[in-house]
Amino acid sequence: RGRAHVHEHFLALAFAQETRDTKQEGWTRLHLFRMAIGQSTHGDGTASWDQLRRVVTRAADPHLTVALHETAAIAEGQKGNIRGAHKHVTTGRSVLEAYPSDWLAQALEVAEGCLSIVEFDLESAETHFREAKRLGTVTGSETYLAATRVNTAHIALFRGQVRTASVLLEAAPIETPPSVELAALEGLARVQLALNSDSVQVAINRVREHRLSSSSSYSIRWAGLTQCKLLHRQGRHDELFRTLDAEESAARQLGDDPLLAALLLVRAEAAAATDDLPSAGRVLLAAAELGIAANPELQGHFHLSVGRVLELAHAPASEVFRARALRLWRHRRNVLALIEAESFGQPA
Repeated sequence: RGRAHVHEHFLALAFAQETRDTKQEGWTRLHLFRMAIGQSTHGDGTASWDQLRRVVTRAADPHLTVALHETAAIAEGQKGNIRGAHKHVTTGRSVLEAYPSDWLAQALEVAEGCLSIVEFDLESAETHFREAKRLGTVTGSETYLAATRVNTAHIALFRGQVRTASVLLEAAPIETPPSVELAALEGLARVQLALNSDSVQVAINRVREHRLSSSSSYSIRWAGLTQCKLLHRQGRHDELFRTLDAEESAARQLGDDPLLAALLLVRAEAAAATDDLPSAGRVLLAAAELGIAANPELQGHFHLSVGRVLELAHAPASEVFRARALRLWRHRRNVLALIEAESFGQPA
């Protein structure tokens, strides 16, 4: 169905060009670009983005312009350029002030909510998703309502509201985009992992099945991290290192530095656990060079991994790093990380 969908869009693009319908060409190119950034952080590359932008400028349609900026916000967010993503959302909002659209306003609220989660500003994220839900009663968009529900569940998960998160994730409607469904399944797997539940492998297997059938590489990129964490907990290090090789390669191809850094933390801990402390140190340094220590969601995990590696090296400083991780999580009210650390044998 994915290939057929792309083929239909290319037919529509050809027809729009033949009839010189610039507005339709702009919408079609926009949808093609959105499908492309589902495969990587940069879609088809700079050339296709520049071409899309030129067509949208020629079309001079305000709603198409807003959709362009919302898409740009997604693309910039995926690359880790959060400030640039916020600028695109702000520009989109300014256009909507003169040319209102509840549907586009809802899209921007969802985008802003996701950016707030990346910045770990959960209060702000909740505000945006509440507004997106309110707008959903007007637009009836199941896609954005499902995305709102799943992201609200992830906020609950971060706060340790496991039952609430589970109910919201399980309630994700059947007819949702694959990326939203995968996010729900991956969230359930994280719940089970944090609780050290015997059901975690079942949840991960569900994610695996959907990964094999999904055409979107980028939207499911974090699913493998949960599998790697489980293998590490189970001490299945030979399988873990093979899995890490594949997942790290995919993260590099996608240009996803935060994911790559998170995977490197698992590799460092596993290397230390298998008595390869020099490798563990080099891997931690590589994660630090990717900026993980400044990432609001991952910096606590970085300090905990450093502490765990130092502990295995019998270094007294290990407690300093572990305590720093716990302080960061408590300050940000990341209860999920505290639960996960505790279930792995760390005090929280």
